Amino acid sequence: VKKVSVRDVSKLPARLWVLSCIISLYYIGIFAFVAVAKDFFEAKWHADATIRNGSSFRSSLVYLMSMVFTIFVGAFVDKIGNRARIMFLTCAVSIIVFLLFEFTTLDPLWGMLLLGVTYMFAASSMWPCIPLIVPMELVGTAN
Repeated sequence: VKKVSVRDVSKLPARLWVLSCIISLYYIGIFAFVAVAKDFFEAKWHADATIRNGSSFRSSLVYLMSMVFTIFVGAFVDKIGNRARIMFLTCAVSIIVFLLFEFTTLDPLWGMLLLGVTYMFAASSMWPCIPLIVPMELVGTAN
């Protein structure tokens, strides 16, 4: 068993730091939005009672979907590979979803469903990349 050393951090590859920034920025955006989604939906769609009354359900869809389906999405990502492309696509589609929320009056249910899909693919493609880009003896330090 190797002890973890602070010096090991300096041996971590630059790709890990880039991946860490991508993961951090993606999750900051998603978590921050989901935290205020209920209030945002109620404020923007205040005239639509169906959306206003269902805002709690709509805002929880990202987490409900990921709780049930991420294991299947993860198996799919493992099977097809192309994690870098999937990461790029999930980030791009997430931006499109946020633009839909801001500039359309489309029921936010559809945006949250799409955001849930991107959230599952992000988790299934980003986190498993860490052991693939870090030398085996530094995986514990990187994680």
